[in-house]
Amino acid sequence: MASNRLSSRERMLAAINHQEPDYVPLWFSWNRDTQILKWNDPLDRAEKVLRELGLDDTLLLNAPLSVAPEVTTRVWRERREDLRYPLISKEYYTPKGILRQVVQETDDWEHPGEVGIIGDLNVPRSLEFPVKGLEDIERLKYIFQPPRREELEEFRERAGHYKDLAERLGVLIEGGWICLGDMPFWLMGIQGLIYAQNDRPELLHALLDAVLAWEKVRIELLIEAGADIITHRAWYETTDFWGVAGYRRFLVPRLKKEIELVHSAGLKFSYIITNGVMPRLDDLLDIGIDILWGLDPVQDKDVDLREVKERVGEHICLLGGLNATVTLGLGSEQEIRQEVREAVRTLAPGGGCILSPIDQIFDHTPRRSLEVLIDEWQRVRDYKWFSKPYCTG
Repeated sequence: MASNRLSSRERMLAAINHQEPDYVPLWFSWNRDTQILKWNDPLDRAEKVLRELGLDDTLLLNAPLSVAPEVTTRVWRERREDLRYPLISKEYYTPKGILRQVVQETDDWEHPGEVGIIGDLNVPRSLEFPVKGLEDIERLKYIFQPPRREELEEFRERAGHYKDLAERLGVLIEGGWICLGDMPFWLMGIQGLIYAQNDRPELLHALLDAVLAWEKVRIELLIEAGADIITHRAWYETTDFWGVAGYRRFLVPRLKKEIELVHSAGLKFSYIITNGVMPRLDDLLDIGIDILWGLDPVQDKDVDLREVKERVGEHICLLGGLNATVTLGLGSEQEIRQEVREAVRTLAPGGGCILSPIDQIFDHTPRRSLEVLIDEWQRVRDYKWFSKPYCTG
């Protein structure tokens, strides 16, 4: 067993590299609105998480993209008698023509009177998605462009500040969030994405090529900025939307290009997927991810932690093992303790495990549940506990 004086950075890297650190890291993904520790910003949060909770943390550095300066927009709001909610329409005027989207402004709409071109809320509320044909791909390229000089200067200044603080605190810099398959989900909708795989593959290939091009720009910026990990969000790269054949046809070749770029710079590639993990295990081994972010035995009922450990645990660091929303939000103290014990018992031996409640810690997550989780983790985190008599007293 390694020394118990590792920094958070050293401990996390040991787990990612399948070494056995001083103890199993415990890392939380915090919702942006969470204020459990009353921090001022993510940098203040990291310091408080390390000092006050004794957990591991990372600094998330996002790389920018820019809208071409010649693009203008028009947004308007209107009502239709046949619809319950008002409509928000937005048009982007590009040198290649107009991109148009229309959404219903429901009661829970986050930004009244305005709509972003991508976002989860858009999908079930959209009456018209931005991407409908190949001509829209050319227009879309003006919406996602490399950052302009002043934006690049601001990013580099922010990255330098993150790097200085990461060195002082001894934490990793997580570069993100890169995406690929999530983008067609947002820009075409669920039906558009599924139909395009069979009926309009040329459209889907063109869109994914465009996405890959601008995400490679962001990866290169994050590499230059000194990130340790590149995190790829894949919440919608599941069998529900892509199937096995579609995933391998449309996403795998492009994911390999992302990962090759990351690995060529000596960085680690983290892949976020919290549902439909089991059918993806062989593909995730094939494409060469370093971290599987999102193992959740509650929301993904097909997940078998033991099978995942046996099949990919020697090659992929497993991040998760716990559920945030149900177990921490509604579970009893005993249920929380049991889930922690089972996750550590199953995933930790031999290294390659970062314990984490999936997906996030919200402001409404009971503070007592976090206290119980942390207390149990402190009891079992060297994971020799399971060969000894155990008492919850």
